[in-house]
Amino acid sequence: MEEAGINGSCEVFSSAEELLEKGNPFYDLYLLDIQLSQMTGMELAEKIREKDDHAVILFATNYKEMIRKAFQVSALDYLVKPLDEVEVRQALLRSFRYLSKKRNRIALKNQSGVEIFYHEEIEYIESEKRKVRICSRRGSGEFYVRLNDLEHEFKGSLLVRVHASFIINLEKIRSVRKDTITMESGKEIPVTRKYKDQFNRAFQNYCLEMRR
Repeated sequence: MEEAGINGSCEVFSSAEELLEKGNPFYDLYLLDIQLSQMTGMELAEKIREKDDHAVILFATNYKEMIRKAFQVSALDYLVKPLDEVEVRQALLRSFRYLSKKRNRIALKNQSGVEIFYHEEIEYIESEKRKVRICSRRGSGEFYVRLNDLEHEFKGSLLVRVHASFIINLEKIRSVRKDTITMESGKEIPVTRKYKDQFNRAFQNYCLEMRR
């Protein structure tokens, strides 16, 4: 990982069920064996893809005929057993370099650990006292971070502040009426005077980009 410019850690699971029992940690990279005891690696990959379109998936398999199926779950690469150390290393380096280019994401920590959110999956963020609640397509989570810090983190992206308590994703807007934004989920979010000009500029630029 250091060679690819990435700092991180790894976890090992003895079965698909053990990984799924951990809940919803959302790892950046999964190296899956096709042949597992109960649920297969392919079935596990399908479970992962139900909630995470962004993670890198690598497969290890004895069967070359499984290669076509691997790409049905958007696997980045596959490794045929017996595994060759050089090939494994090259596949991991390609994966790490791919991940290092994906900058539109943010890692936040709570009591459960660290969760990674990609900008495009966030619908809106709401500040509640000393915490923020991030609402995304995979549910919501609460984190101890200031909305001001997130606003700075998202500068130049499609995540725009519209209220003292709200940051919204321009891509997730269903409608805008007067001073109220309706999001895809149906959530209505007010736009206050302080942030109205900022929102209008950002939304107009977004609409212009969409027409090109």
